Amino acid sequence: MRLFIRIKCYFEAKFIRLKESGYDYVRFDVGMNSSLLVLILLVLTFISVQRDVLDWNYLKGSEPSLSFLIGFFSVMFGVMFYKYWGLAGKSAHSLHFSKTRLLPDKANIIASVKDFSFAAGSHLTFKPVELASITRKLMSVAIFFNLALITLDNIGYDKLEALPAEMMATGTNFCPVEEEAEEEPPKDGCELIIRAFELGYAKDLGVCEPEEIDIQNLEVCQKRRVSEPFLHYMTRVMTTSVNSLVSILNMDTVNRVRQKFERQLENAEELRDYQAYAMSASPRSSHHIWTNLPHPENAVVRYYREVFEPSYCLARFQNQNNMVDIKDGDPRTDSKVMEHVYGQLLFNPKSKITVGFCKEFKIHWGAEIDICDQMASSPETILEQQGVLADVSLVLRRHDIANTIISLDEALLKIDKPKEPAPDAKSAKSTAIATALKDTAATTVSTTRLETPTTTAVTVPAETPTATAPTILGIKNAIKDAKTAAKTVADTAADTAAKATTITDTITAAIKDAITTVKTAFKTAVKTDAKTALKTAETIATTIAAKAKALDDKTKDKVETGKDGKENLQVRAKDALVSFQCFMQNEEPKSRTLEQSFKLKQTAFNLKTRYFPKLKGKGESQIAMYNDLAKLLEGSFHYSQFNSRSDIDLEDKQDGGGETAKKLADPNFLFSRLESLKNVDIFLGNDWILEREDLLGVYPYHVHLQNYVGSFRTAYRDNRGRL
Repeated sequence: MRLFIRIKCYFEAKFIRLKESGYDYVRFDVGMNSSLLVLILLVLTFISVQRDVLDWNYLKGSEPSLSFLIGFFSVMFGVMFYKYWGLAGKSAHSLHFSKTRLLPDKANIIASVKDFSFAAGSHLTFKPVELASITRKLMSVAIFFNLALITLDNIGYDKLEALPAEMMATGTNFCPVEEEAEEEPPKDGCELIIRAFELGYAKDLGVCEPEEIDIQNLEVCQKRRVSEPFLHYMTRVMTTSVNSLVSILNMDTVNRVRQKFERQLENAEELRDYQAYAMSASPRSSHHIWTNLPHPENAVVRYYREVFEPSYCLARFQNQNNMVDIKDGDPRTDSKVMEHVYGQLLFNPKSKITVGFCKEFKIHWGAEIDICDQMASSPETILEQQGVLADVSLVLRRHDIANTIISLDEALLKIDKPKEPAPDAKSAKSTAIATALKDTAATTVSTTRLETPTTTAVTVPAETPTATAPTILGIKNAIKDAKTAAKTVADTAADTAAKATTITDTITAAIKDAITTVKTAFKTAVKTDAKTALKTAETIATTIAAKAKALDDKTKDKVETGKDGKENLQVRAKDALVSFQCFMQNEEPKSRTLEQSFKLKQTAFNLKTRYFPKLKGKGESQIAMYNDLAKLLEGSFHYSQFNSRSDIDLEDKQDGGGETAKKLADPNFLFSRLESLKNVDIFLGNDWILEREDLLGVYPYHVHLQNYVGSFRTAYRDNRGRL
């Protein structure tokens, strides 16, 4: 107490003396060297903290050689900076803070507040405060330590390490020596066909035709040739670079780049948030269940896991047993069973692929039984009180951003796609012919097969027959050739549909060739056989129209799947990414479901409440929990004999298991009757198995459990998912 009074009196005396002197004793003078070191170190430390390079996990993940390089760089350049920058000696200038009238004559005032000023200048009549020499040296090393962490990481170090080898390899990396191409052996079973073709007994090789090399898709080696002088190679590389630069800087490319940049600039905020959310591993879904059951763990363990083991659920559900251990008299039995069933249905990887990420699912224990009613009336208020509104809003925000990014990608692809030239008169005429043939095909299909086609079915330019009438065999051969040619052209058009950007050019070319073939048939035919030729033309029109439809479908599929053949990204609905359910235990004897709805952020959400009775018995409680929780999570899920892996005729639900239970009740020669256990599915009402401790050791519980969980997840994935 006396020491406290003495200290208080000392500071009071100092304050009184300072006040009587007009605060003339308020004076701070710091050397410029110390001030500069402190300022640089603070700025670099702030940048390091922002980039998380001072995080212990980041430092621990650095390669040993990189850590040595950073330490060597910091010490060497820090000491050199301290010594040769003049930081070892006294500062020639200093920073002053005092009353304006007490500043040195040559001081430059930086800022003033009332009677006090902050200035910089030389010190002639006083000695400024300086940091100790060892402190300044350590600060110099710390400056370069931060600088090395900011500028160099594992990837940068690997590139730096590989740089000398890459520089040495420049000019020595040659194209492979061209070898004489070996003659490709014939396909299996084609030797006789090739021999017949060589002897003239076959017109073509058909499927035995050797595959043609697409010259346009061949890649030319751009590296240095073995016999190429180095200066020639250097000139070629420089010329290629200049040509590439010129092609990039043409007006079309510049305009496309400008348009793409403007579109991206319009969505700069969404692009920034999209990258930030991806790098920070923000939640991609948010699913919540409120229950009035107590937490399955005590408060101490729960708080410990929340603070020190935030990812505990990953390990918890990764190594789940098939059944949960239930102890008599445990007040948290129902909670443990619920948590176990919850993990089995959604996260346990032993049963098919998981349908969610456990950190994005949360059970709110100990909730009020009417929490869902409160949520339906005022959703934002309740969700904010429960601490989930921020996560839900973030997921909804990511959903909007994903849609924006998809629209932006589609717009950028349209900008990159070159504009198609305007069709000329010839192309327009071919398109008109294609339209006429499609209409004719539709008319032909609608008529009966017995009806004789009219002469107006296909409009083909009439040709004057030749003076010499051909034989009937010649006409039939001409018609046959017309059919074959038309079918070949149509098939070729269908095969090349995947390569066509639009179907118009392909169909037009096919129809032009078909029309030419039909006109040739008309030139050969006589007037008396005009109906036959016309019927052939209609057949060709019908075939081409069918191929046109196939081309149209393929082109649509191509547009939907994209360039790489993969389906375009489709963002799931918001109510599939965010869900709210209540799972409440009450005194009612049977389970029931109550559904409500509410709007949040202009999105309608379904709010489902499942009321279930108190659980009884070890076996019955777990099976009942599976059925109730599965109904809550996915209302359309129904598990029946048709989903089960047991035989349909062996369904024992009554009288404690029926014939199978009676058969297994006799302990004599029990081993010989265990085969029937595989057809007893406990999820179909045969929960008496769980009461038989002697049978649980050999019962294939995992088989039926995995089948039940797999069936549930198949239904659950249709309505729930992640971004």
